[in-house]
Amino acid sequence: KNSTKLTDEEQIILGEYSGLYDYIFIYKESNVDTIYHEIGHIIYKRFFEETPENLPIWEDYYNFLKDNDLLSTTYGYTSAKEGFSEEYARYQTGQTQHHQMNQFMDPINNWLKS
Repeated sequence: KNSTKLTDEEQIILGEYSGLYDYIFIYKESNVDTIYHEIGHIIYKRFFEETPENLPIWEDYYNFLKDNDLLSTTYGYTSAKEGFSEEYARYQTGQTQHHQMNQFMDPINNWLKS
């Protein structure tokens, strides 16, 4: 729904996730949001790509957020995977836009801590 173009700043690659070996590459201008975003890719792979029955749970919530223009960043609108990673980064840094995001992310975070 959001048709805003990515800014020049948003187009700069600050980090990268390699799914082949679950490597995260963080580049020198990165911040903590970038680190959590890249960790979000690993979580997305584990919780949604490797467990396909979980994928509709995120996709339904993502589509709700997208359709109601509630995603936290412009970059989050590019795909469900990027949307998850962006929302995970915002959740971890206390910048979550949608009030139900904590209910979605808390169980994932608790599993990671166990």
